[in-house]
Amino acid sequence: MGKSIEFRFKGGSADNQQLPIEYMINLLSNIKDLTYLIAALDQGIQFNERLRTSKQIKDNYLIKCELPEKGSYAQKISFEYVGREDLFQTADKSFERIEDTLEFIVDGNEPKIVHAFPNIKARSKILSHIRQAMPPLDSDFYIEMPKENKVINSRAIQKNITTIIDRTHAIVEEHMTVITGRLIRIDFAEKKIVIIYPSNGRALDCFYNEDIEDMLLDNRRQLVQITGMVEFDENYQPKKITDAVSIQDIDLSPIEFDYIDCGDKKLRFKNRLVLTPKLDDSVQLYTISYPKFKLESFAYTRQEMTEGIKSDLIVLWEEYAKATDEELTEGALELKNSLLSDIEELPNA
Repeated sequence: MGKSIEFRFKGGSADNQQLPIEYMINLLSNIKDLTYLIAALDQGIQFNERLRTSKQIKDNYLIKCELPEKGSYAQKISFEYVGREDLFQTADKSFERIEDTLEFIVDGNEPKIVHAFPNIKARSKILSHIRQAMPPLDSDFYIEMPKENKVINSRAIQKNITTIIDRTHAIVEEHMTVITGRLIRIDFAEKKIVIIYPSNGRALDCFYNEDIEDMLLDNRRQLVQITGMVEFDENYQPKKITDAVSIQDIDLSPIEFDYIDCGDKKLRFKNRLVLTPKLDDSVQLYTISYPKFKLESFAYTRQEMTEGIKSDLIVLWEEYAKATDEELTEGALELKNSLLSDIEELPNA
């Protein structure tokens, strides 16, 4: 028993039955992984932390590439289930779900995607595979996929999918924790790194995806900051990090401002403001102190720190620099004079 999906490459040299090899590789590898993932979800198979497909699924599904057909560059991929007979119907349903998901994306029907894949980690992975399988939106090439009386177009998929993925990641990141530690080991086969958590010296396993391996190669045995799902022990100390969505090196280079944009106006520094961040004693927070403006700031990430400083300076300007002398105490008046000596307010062109 088997089912197939036809992918018709069009545009560019595809109209002459030719195709750059990377487009075919991207399609085949990502559709293969997508098929395994959806089939496993439909059969209720449990995943490990990295959503790695089990050997059981790989052994039971044959994913075959048929000979291309004329008509631009029509590539048919067939799926054959060779496992238990009582799961044949489940297998066919899995293949239909791929087509349905592509249609939901074209229609921008995010609620149906959420309903189809309530597991947010799996949903994020499925959407990523689909985006990577299709030619980029600005490419000369695109794909058409016939479905009943409709044709699904990859350009429509790429137009909508980034927004859907971004919203999915935003939901995931609401439940994420930021951990800083010293990178001591990388296991590329297992997609795992090990860090030492500074507060207690514990070695923590962290599972990641391949998109961030280049950064890891450049930062062996350095402090890194990981955003991911963290499992805690009974003392609320981290013991393992799963589903890392970001691994960044610690950047303690100066943060510099020439001006701060405030919408219809901007605050321009008469001399560039240079602030040098440090790590706090726990090595988990960026901190900055600037006594002249009575500025004390801290945040988990450098980006949060930068945005926080901008917000703090805007508040200081509005509350102190623009206040009358009579409204201010002696210390507040000193702060006002410091702000006025270093900053000027200009219209935003």
